[in-house]
Amino acid sequence: MTKNISNNAQKLFLKGSEAIARTVANCQPGVISAYPITPQTGIIEELVRLKNNQQANFSFIQTESEHSALSVVLGAAAMGVPAYTATSSQGLLHMAEVIYNLPGLRLPVVMTCANRSISAPINIWNDHQDAMAVRDAGWIMLWAENIQEAIEQHWLAFILSQKLRLPVMVNVDGFRLTHASEPVILPQAKLIHKLLTNKIKPVLDINQPQTTGWFALPEVYHRQRLSLRKFIAASWPIISQTTNNFNALWEPIKHALENTNPATAGYQGTATHYYGPEKPDTLIMAMGSIVGELRDIVQQHKIASQKTGILKVQIYRPFPGDEILSYLNKASKIIVIDRAPGLGAQPPLFSDIKSCLPAGYNKKIVSTIIGLGGDIKLKEINKITKTMNKKI
Repeated sequence: MTKNISNNAQKLFLKGSEAIARTVANCQPGVISAYPITPQTGIIEELVRLKNNQQANFSFIQTESEHSALSVVLGAAAMGVPAYTATSSQGLLHMAEVIYNLPGLRLPVVMTCANRSISAPINIWNDHQDAMAVRDAGWIMLWAENIQEAIEQHWLAFILSQKLRLPVMVNVDGFRLTHASEPVILPQAKLIHKLLTNKIKPVLDINQPQTTGWFALPEVYHRQRLSLRKFIAASWPIISQTTNNFNALWEPIKHALENTNPATAGYQGTATHYYGPEKPDTLIMAMGSIVGELRDIVQQHKIASQKTGILKVQIYRPFPGDEILSYLNKASKIIVIDRAPGLGAQPPLFSDIKSCLPAGYNKKIVSTIIGLGGDIKLKEINKITKTMNKKI
């Protein structure tokens, strides 16, 4: 089911993996490398199909492991070539060594993580434990609620990666988004490249050989790692301006084709999206596809009498503490939903929020962990939400 709308975008009915693949193809990376793992595999299969049908032009390298796949795109980025890969779960953990190398070398790469539980016991369904295991490696991390948002975040990821010279990970809930289908607005390559130049200054040049990623003594290593930390923390003006430019170009086109009014879609910040009353009694915070279910609960008036607002975190790293705090200050009760347990400590999103609170902050914030190793029914979310409200 397709319908050509204009030279800027197409209205389509697509499976999530296909939508992501087509967006990546339209971003025109020069090198793609990957190793198959459920539920990521469909993205790479669709990219290869587009290449074989001459609908995309990139060098594809299938490697013997995820570690090698990320190493290939690291090498491509070092040569100034836009590069992309995708993985899930244990595959992401197998990449761990290279995951830390990329930001340390300041190399721009885009990767999709089709979020899936990690062993043991073995489970192939969705939660956020995989990405949370590497959340402090120095990557920009985005989290999509639905397939449309996954499309937009991949486009934005290529822009941010090249502007910041940092790798960007786009997190999409495995199966819930990769294998689901929905109507989407897909930007065409011509529109995408109004914001994306694909110009990357190479670190390596065969005509001027040099060493990169050299052996560093403690003093140099310490200085460089703190320098990277400082740069990432100070990157918000670039992220904000880039996001504003992106929305200014894309939102009018998208809403015209959707025939919707953006004024009714909530409050969009740089890193968050808020749905609900201006001053909610209860604020629920979450990331990923579960936000859609939370919003359904409010819209069905199951907990509307409590003046509930929902704050979705779309950019998770760098952590948008100041933006989140502005919403926390408006609510009297706060519930934070994590889909990773934080073994041996607080759950990750809850822990990050607590860390950015000012001294003397006296509002009680409750943590709840939902849906490890799979989905959770709407009625169960409603039950948990009501229970949490009674506890606060």
